Amino acid sequence: MLLQQLIDQDRDFMFHWKCRELGLFQSCFADDLVLFCEANEQSISLFKRGLEMFASLSGLHVNPKKSHLILSKSAQHNSDRLLRVLGFQEAHLPVLYLGFPLISSRLSLSDCKPLLLKIYSRIRDWGGLQLSFAARVQLIKLVLVSFNIYWAIAFLLPKGVIGKLNNSCGLSYGMGLREMDTGRSHGIKYVSRLRKGVKGSGTSWLLTLLL
Repeated sequence: MLLQQLIDQDRDFMFHWKCRELGLFQSCFADDLVLFCEANEQSISLFKRGLEMFASLSGLHVNPKKSHLILSKSAQHNSDRLLRVLGFQEAHLPVLYLGFPLISSRLSLSDCKPLLLKIYSRIRDWGGLQLSFAARVQLIKLVLVSFNIYWAIAFLLPKGVIGKLNNSCGLSYGMGLREMDTGRSHGIKYVSRLRKGVKGSGTSWLLTLLL
């Protein structure tokens, strides 16, 4: 609310080009805050001023050691100046957030390595267990597939990743589980739900980009 008031009063503030149409400049989850703007000193300074005002009113201060500025490649020539304004450290994509890689492009096989490594690790841990066929199927359904679903909620997984996940879940060894979809039909259903479901800044942003 405080930042919104400052933005409304400052004509020099410039939204990130993918957020300009909706006037979106922030995303919050629990105690994490992500701010978006064009990489210029005026917009960054407004964020800095808003965070300082919030700290003076609430007593809650930003930790510079845990806060980062992420710039696009086209803005790297301004990185030193913008970092001095904020007093943050610079970070580069991809970064992990809530277990997901934050990226600015289409998800690739290398981006999915954390998911694959986690599944391979679980499979190795189970290698010494004397389990029946039914118990192995149950483990796969409850544990391994849950990892896949968690990622599929946020991304359309690449076909190469889907193939590796299917193999790791025992499909090539006759475990009798249905193969995962590539995510296209899941994505279409998800967009359809968005159009009919709850409205919010995040939902509106997704619809603006996808439709």
